[in-house]
Amino acid sequence: MTVKDDQTTKDIVSDEGELDGLRVLPVEGSDLTYQVSGDGPPVLLIHGVLGVLEVWADIRDALATTHQIISYDRRGHGRSPNGTPDVRVHARDAAELIERVAGEPAIVVGWSGGANVAMELIRAHPEQVGAAILVEPGFHGFPGPRLVLKLHLQWLRGHDRAAAEALGRYFFARRSGGNGWDEIDDGRRELLLGDAEGLRGELRPLHRFGLSLFHIIGKEVADWSVPMTYLIGRDTVQMLEKCHGRLTSAAPQIRTVEVPGACHLIPWEQPDAVVHAVHSAVPA
Repeated sequence: MTVKDDQTTKDIVSDEGELDGLRVLPVEGSDLTYQVSGDGPPVLLIHGVLGVLEVWADIRDALATTHQIISYDRRGHGRSPNGTPDVRVHARDAAELIERVAGEPAIVVGWSGGANVAMELIRAHPEQVGAAILVEPGFHGFPGPRLVLKLHLQWLRGHDRAAAEALGRYFFARRSGGNGWDEIDDGRRELLLGDAEGLRGELRPLHRFGLSLFHIIGKEVADWSVPMTYLIGRDTVQMLEKCHGRLTSAAPQIRTVEVPGACHLIPWEQPDAVVHAVHSAVPA
């Protein structure tokens, strides 16, 4: 495994004194917990508004045979403190991970809100991105007012996990019927529910530079030169389908890959689709 030497990073040691494979990168305002696996061209994995670095386990293991995989808890999520709704800060964090850990431009894979972070990363730090795999970003998308009211009522009552489940059920709904939330196992569901506080910190405050990326216009994306692949499930929720149409109409250079039978859970339902997109973006 090749990791750029950086004296500011440090290992995380468990209560029993054993190294658990995680490291910390101090950045302005936070300490980012991250993990590096494999060797080869670097790939940065960015999770969404619900989740921690463990959501990438299947994809990390598959890609680590050919690539150096960097996965991390975004600030305010999991073990990385001091969350913010400002997507520019999250993009700066991602850029620092690439520069200080990988030491060269990376293939960036973002899922959901993490794909929105990847887009802001391309806008603000294009020199750090060799290619991007965008797994259903919510570009200029926002849940309906009924769901927003429900989330805020749950947060006011201190029911963070109930709010997280409500958001999960909204985004993992299938157009064909049923809901991906009910299909995932308890362990994966807990990865999302366990990060409920991170969700509240990221979505509850309205911010001019929030994750919906309203500060980026489609015409601007059309001028980006970074190769982008957009993965969309054929059974995904209608709101995300509209986000896809809105973005790709404005920026037709984005390559679209439709994933049959998948809802918003593409990295868990069909991880091979993500792995293939990475290999197709920049061959190892």
